[in-house]
Parts: sequence; C-alpha cells; structure tokens
Amino acid sequence: MTLLRGDLVAWSEEITRQLGQQIPEAALGLSALRRALAEKRLTSGHEVDFSAADQLIRDASAILEDFAPRPIVILIDTIEEIIAQDMRDTFADSLTDMKFYALFGWIMRMAAQFAMGEVRVIYSGRIAPQVPEDQLQLWFDGALELEPSTIQRAKSSCRTLRPTTAPPPARPWFGR
Repeated sequence: MTLLRGDLVAWSEEITRQLGQQIPEAALGLSALRRALAEKRLTSGHEVDFSAADQLIRDASAILEDFAPRPIVILIDTIEEIIAQDMRDTFADSLTDMKFYALFGWIMRMAAQFAMGEVRVIYSGRIAPQVPEDQLQLWFDGALELEPSTIQRAKSSCRTLRPTTAPPPARPWFGR
C-alpha cells in the first residue's frame, strides 16, 4: 500500500493485515474484522467514514489483548510521497490539512487504543517534513540525517558487493 493513496481506513486495514502476519494466532480474527468492514462498504454503497478506522483499531486491539504485551514497531518508508504531496497542495494552509499530520495523528490515536504495548515509529525518506522544528519534536524523539558523503560511501559499497560463496546444500541421508 502506498501512503499517498491511503487514508485512515486503508492504513488501519493494512496495519491489521500486517499484525496478522506477525501474530498468526490472531490472523483469522483480524481478517474477519477487515472482511466485515469491506462488507459494510459494499452494502452501504459508499466509502466508510474515518470513525470506521478507529472502530477497526479498537476491535483489533480487543483481539490482540489475548496475546502477551509486546512493542509494535511501524516502519514508514518513502515518507516523501506524502511530504511532496503536502508541499504541492495549495489548500494545506495549516498543519491539520497535511496528510503527514493525518498519518501521525492516526498513529497517535492507534497507539492510545492498543492494549498490546508500546507503539514506536521509524520513518525514512529523502526529504524531511516541512513543519516547524518544535512540531517535529512532538512526533519524533530524534532524527538521523545522513551526510552526502555517507550516502555516497553506502552506494559505492553496494556496487562493490559480491555474492558470498555458500556451502553446498546438504544431501538427504537415508538409513538402510
């Protein structure tokens, strides 16, 4: 799923799908929640509203309560998709109009509803969000910006990597 095309409902569906992959015992219950939401969309004839995203997360949290508390790490890659869109949108006059704000607001609401444990977010991208520094500190504990020389060394290293020689596969042994 791409961040740009998604919304709160799509992000909620995706997080429940991925949690089901990580916690197989919960996969069927989480899948049933997504199926019920899809059926609601079909029977109503239009898209569900954002309260459906919150309800999906609440219901998912209830299913996940049965499992040992564990941290949830959300990795958001290529965040520049939504940052660039926010920069292009002339109607984004305030932070609350930005998709970036919507994404992190959704994560904060989700984290407050999850009974499983701490929710941590790691994001990566080629550009930083265009928000004031004090706002970034509300959402992030820190930032690691790579220097151009570090990026160039990493690219060079990737180009020079050679496949390692792996030992031959083990042959099955059959007793007589």
